[in-house]
Amino acid sequence: MRQVQSAVAWTAKNISHYNGDPQRIFVAGHSAGAHLAAMTINTNWDDYALPRNTVKGILAISGLYDLEPVSQTFIQPSVRITAEQILISSPMRLIHKNDLPLIIAWGETETSAFKKQSGNYLHGWKRAGNTGHALMVPKADHFSILGEFETPDGLLTKAALSLLESTY
Repeated sequence: MRQVQSAVAWTAKNISHYNGDPQRIFVAGHSAGAHLAAMTINTNWDDYALPRNTVKGILAISGLYDLEPVSQTFIQPSVRITAEQILISSPMRLIHKNDLPLIIAWGETETSAFKKQSGNYLHGWKRAGNTGHALMVPKADHFSILGEFETPDGLLTKAALSLLESTY
């Protein structure tokens, strides 16, 4: 998580050298990357000498937002997720009032676990009074969903652009 936060901070501080706009930083991720994207919401940007609203929006695709179910699977002996890690590293458990726009996307043919995680996180996000939108991609699974970035009219392309437009 620290590496992602540091990468966003570096981008915010250096993007103008590459003709980018530090006021238009958005974070997107898929699967474990969606988990990391959602975790950037809880970054204390003061630690990086950056404003609280450094990130302007999040697009999280087919993510894991609560690590507790992972701790109950066959991979637990390898990853050894602790109860403390679940509490401090599960975006679902860290939701607070925030003005950051969030889009949660998942594929129609995802496993029930990914669908449930996405729905629960979005529900919790909205219950806290935040702006969030669901995007269920028809006929897509955990991997094919990324094909929606391949064209200008792809659903994920449009979702990313809608985040950009929502800030102006």
